[in-house]
Amino acid sequence: MKMRNFNLKILILFLFCYFQISCQDKNHNIENRKNITADSDKNFRNNLENKPKLFLKFWKNMTQEDFDRVVNVLVKDKVLENDNLINLYYRVSADCKIELEPIFYKEKLKEIKLINAECIYPLYKEKYNLPDLKRKNYTDYEYIENNPDYFPVMLYQNDKNEIVNLPDAFYDKNNFLPKGKTIKLKVENNFSQGMLPNTPLIVFKDDIVIVFDQEIIKSVYDTYSYSLENSKEIREYKLTTKGNEGLMGFGKESKYLISNSKLRTVSINSSVLIKIIYKSKEDYEEEIKQEEAIKNDALKNERVNSEKRSSVLNDI
Repeated sequence: MKMRNFNLKILILFLFCYFQISCQDKNHNIENRKNITADSDKNFRNNLENKPKLFLKFWKNMTQEDFDRVVNVLVKDKVLENDNLINLYYRVSADCKIELEPIFYKEKLKEIKLINAECIYPLYKEKYNLPDLKRKNYTDYEYIENNPDYFPVMLYQNDKNEIVNLPDAFYDKNNFLPKGKTIKLKVENNFSQGMLPNTPLIVFKDDIVIVFDQEIIKSVYDTYSYSLENSKEIREYKLTTKGNEGLMGFGKESKYLISNSKLRTVSINSSVLIKIIYKSKEDYEEEIKQEEAIKNDALKNERVNSEKRSSVLNDI
């Protein structure tokens, strides 16, 4: 019995010491975390105030965590807008909002891209004496062809399940083109976009390089218009109450403008995406060196292949 009491006392003493040590370690860890957080905050504030900036308040080689913290600051200041925590936008004015994309390499910020930046280009032009933008039509090319979906219908079933006649306006009086022939049209599209006259444009600003580049993006789908849509008879029919109800929106008759047209106009479209890229002068110069090295290697390989070809020609 005495031995059992002794063992119990020893166990209680052990547990007491264990919990004491655990509490001390826990308090120590909490204190360490507080110190680390305080040091991290101090370092962040120092970088925010003193680090040379790539763009706005972002600096080269910042971490993703620091980038997100700067974003929070700029969103609060209403300089940036965060679209559903996915896309970032640089708000220039009420009618100019540009997507901002960070480029990280090995978890360090290397570049800031402003995407679809036509609306802000005039400010850069003014400040850095850049050339005017050229104007590019959204439509690159248009031609008329025979309508491959031509399947004329003059009767249809209305909402009351009655078979009714289409108006005579749905009879296309145009002639078909000779088989396989198309007619190229002069593009008369009033919608145009700004386009850099040449690329890339380079601006050096202290230790920062600003690169102006662009991408021509072909539309995934061509657009079509049909010969009946612009006919005098259809235009007059649209002015009537019945025509307005049947053709506007998802009216029952609107689909027959396609099937009853003998011809269609095909428009091939593309858009311009202007990009403004901020990077350090050091990184830019390193990129140029690498590009030159690749070009030199290509020229060297071309010379070797040319010499080899000459040798083979002499051998055969």
